[in-house]
Amino acid sequence: MSNCQVSHSKWCGVFAQYGLITMTGSGTSIHNNVTSGDSDRYGLSTSSASIHLVSPLTKESVSINNGGGGNYNSKGTIKTIRSEEEVLCCVDAEGTLHVKPGLNSLSYAVIEANLYDINQIFLEDGIHDEQGEKVVIDFPVTIIGESKDGCTIIGGLNMRGKKEDDVTVKHLTISQSKSSGVYGDGGMSFHFFHLKIEKSERIGVSVYKTKRNTMSNCQVSHSKRSGVTAWNGGLITMNGSVTSIHNNVTGGRSNYYGLDTDSSSSIHLVSPLTKESVSINNGGSQNYGGDGTIITPTENYGKPCKAENVSMGTNVSARFKTNGAFYPGKIKKMNTDGTYDITFDRGDERQSTPLNEMQYN
Repeated sequence: MSNCQVSHSKWCGVFAQYGLITMTGSGTSIHNNVTSGDSDRYGLSTSSASIHLVSPLTKESVSINNGGGGNYNSKGTIKTIRSEEEVLCCVDAEGTLHVKPGLNSLSYAVIEANLYDINQIFLEDGIHDEQGEKVVIDFPVTIIGESKDGCTIIGGLNMRGKKEDDVTVKHLTISQSKSSGVYGDGGMSFHFFHLKIEKSERIGVSVYKTKRNTMSNCQVSHSKRSGVTAWNGGLITMNGSVTSIHNNVTGGRSNYYGLDTDSSSSIHLVSPLTKESVSINNGGSQNYGGDGTIITPTENYGKPCKAENVSMGTNVSARFKTNGAFYPGKIKKMNTDGTYDITFDRGDERQSTPLNEMQYN
């Protein structure tokens, strides 16, 4: 909303529930609402949602003379964010937003990057304190820390967004999340390089439904529950000689493991990594378990398929559309023109897939 006025509503002036609205402009005003006098209605109201006011707007200046419970409530988030001009002062010639450590520094940076079309964030060394809360990321972005041991996020990351998009995170520590350290929440896939993920109150890294997640040279430790979990059709691939999943399941519960999968999910370890070498000294039922697959794939994994080596039911990875990303699935039908119908693990299908868009899985 830009330079809009909302007034004399019987209930709230502006209400956000499980969503986000951004308001800007000197003519913005939310006034004389809640004419019903209902005490649980407000000028600005949120419920598990956010209202963002672009500087110099504040909730005090925008929302005035409202009845009922007053001008704004505190059940969600109503906060002022920097204007585009203020943010661009911190963007370098390559288009990277530089962020100094501080309270909610990452969550503010993510909001600003999304609002002002910035696709890379650089976190300077220090404590980026989210007070243990999760930072939701629902658009493609790269987040780079100044150094793994010097740059720490106190909180977690929650990846949402579109399945075809990606989040990349490099060279930092994620610590003391009140929930999971990282949660791939059925949206974008993530790609991690040289991260330390530690002391999560729940799972260190949790992958839900998404298939293209990767971790390279990352360490996950001291999670209260499992170190790395893939579930509900999730897949994560791990590589790099310093990869380690250790000292997790500090809560001691027997249904958690260092590496954990359900029956529909997989963890792939790139050779020479094995589940025995990567996952060590974990509690609970210890280093690996669950009903899914934890494997070091064969040497053909990821290589182009050959017609003589595939048949109906063969497990493959195929592009979900021409030049699209690869997803795991099975050959459902072999067509007379040399193409294949693929049923993907996530449930959808692609017909007439050419052999050069299929790989061994």
